[in-house]
Amino acid sequence: METLFVSPHGVPTAVPSDGGLRCGGCSCRTPGAGSRSALDGDSHRGFEGGQGMWGLGAAVLGIISVSSGQRFIARRRSRRLPGGRQLTTAAQASTVADAVAAANDRADAEAGRDSALSLRAVVRRNIFRTICRVSIWSGSIMVGGYLFYPFLQRLAWFLLAGTTSPEVLSDSAVSFNGSFLALMSLLFSILAGNSYSSLYGQNEAIFCALFAEVSEAKALMEQIALVCSGRPFYRSALENIRRYVNNDLKRLDKPPSVLCALKPRDDPLESILYLTSVGVPSAVYETVRSLRQRRGDRLGAVQR
Repeated sequence: METLFVSPHGVPTAVPSDGGLRCGGCSCRTPGAGSRSALDGDSHRGFEGGQGMWGLGAAVLGIISVSSGQRFIARRRSRRLPGGRQLTTAAQASTVADAVAAANDRADAEAGRDSALSLRAVVRRNIFRTICRVSIWSGSIMVGGYLFYPFLQRLAWFLLAGTTSPEVLSDSAVSFNGSFLALMSLLFSILAGNSYSSLYGQNEAIFCALFAEVSEAKALMEQIALVCSGRPFYRSALENIRRYVNNDLKRLDKPPSVLCALKPRDDPLESILYLTSVGVPSAVYETVRSLRQRRGDRLGAVQR
């Protein structure tokens, strides 16, 4: 059943019972409500099907990318040797150990180079101080004596003889040379002899104290390695020995008074005494005490 409908423009339009529209001038027809619902359902099902396909494709693409990334990471991790063999766990551990050993060797070489450079710097600084304190004063006194000696000689002659012009020395080149040599030997014995003997004695005392201290330090190292091995404080004792060697025995740039004025918590030998005072054979304790005595002898010899 159809209903005739006239539009405002005068075009008749037939409206069927299903709700669709049919133009009066042509045979075209718009779908009604039932047809539209059927078409909407088909398009919705097609859209859902397209979404499902897109989701499936994205999942497959993600799986492929993850698997390829994992294979790439596995290839990077499993390094190959020139012969085509893969590194096993033992080989990897050996390679890591070799790398660590090489790094330690480089660190030791750099530490040795730094210690050698620091020792050279200390020697140069001591030479510069010696030049400033001894050579400059000696040279200035020599130049002053050479310039002022004639004036002082005339002044002394005027005070003793009452004349400004000294008389010519008589009879006596031999006696003059003998008197000159006697005067030089007297000055050398008074000034240079005591200085040389004191410096030589100090140098000998420093070397003897240093050799004795190094011997005691080696004995302490051997005793700690043999007796204290396996104890909880073994690593701490070795660390304190390393601190003692680096911060005390090798520190030539610090005065002995500064090294002696350390607090007990900053003194590595005091820490070793504290660690070995209970539950350890007394040989270690006695060696530490002897090492402290040798350290005091060395610092006292340097301070003099």
